[in-house]
Amino acid sequence: LSRLKGDLRPAVVAHSGLTRSTQTAVGAIDAMTSNEKASGRKGDGYQFRRSFRLERLPSLRSIDFGPYAGGKEASEVVATTARTVGAWTAGYLDVRPDGGGESGREVLSRAALALRSLTKIVTRASSAGGSGMDSGSVVAVSHSSYIRMLLAILLGIPLEVATTLPQGNACINVIDLCRDGSLVDL
Repeated sequence: LSRLKGDLRPAVVAHSGLTRSTQTAVGAIDAMTSNEKASGRKGDGYQFRRSFRLERLPSLRSIDFGPYAGGKEASEVVATTARTVGAWTAGYLDVRPDGGGESGREVLSRAALALRSLTKIVTRASSAGGSGMDSGSVVAVSHSSYIRMLLAILLGIPLEVATTLPQGNACINVIDLCRDGSLVDL
C-alpha cells in the first residue's frame, strides 16, 4: 500500500471496527504516511497526502459464529464453524451456528451492503479529490472468512469454492468496481 502512486492512493481506509481490523487499518495508514514523509516526493503524478481518513464500516465485521466460541476448546470451535460453513456451501444458507450467530444468508446480505457502502465511499472520494473513475480508491480491512464470502459474490463463484481461497493475515485483494457496484476486475 505504501508504494501506490497517484490516483491509486486511497483517501479512505475503512475497517470493521473490531480490534484486529482497526489495528491493521491504522498500521496501513502509518505505513503510507511514513513512506510519504520519507520519500518527500512531489510531482510526476505522485499525490502527497498528509492525512488519510479512517472510517468504521460495521458491514465489514467478521462473521458472527455465535457465543459458542467463548471458553471452548479450539477443536470444538473449529468443528462448529466447519459444520456451519459446510451447511452454507451445500446451499443451506439459513443455517445458524450452534447457539446463535448469523445465517449464511445474513452474511451474504451484509457483504452486498459492504460493497454498496464501499462504492459510495469511492464515489465520495472521487468527487472530493479528483476527476474520473480512477481517482477514487479505498482500502477495506476485514476478516478472512468474511472476505471469502464477499469474494464469492464478486466472482460469482459457489461458497464451496470461495471457502478454499487463500486469505492469510494481511493479504491484499485488489478489486476494481464501477460506480454502479459492478465488477471490472479482480
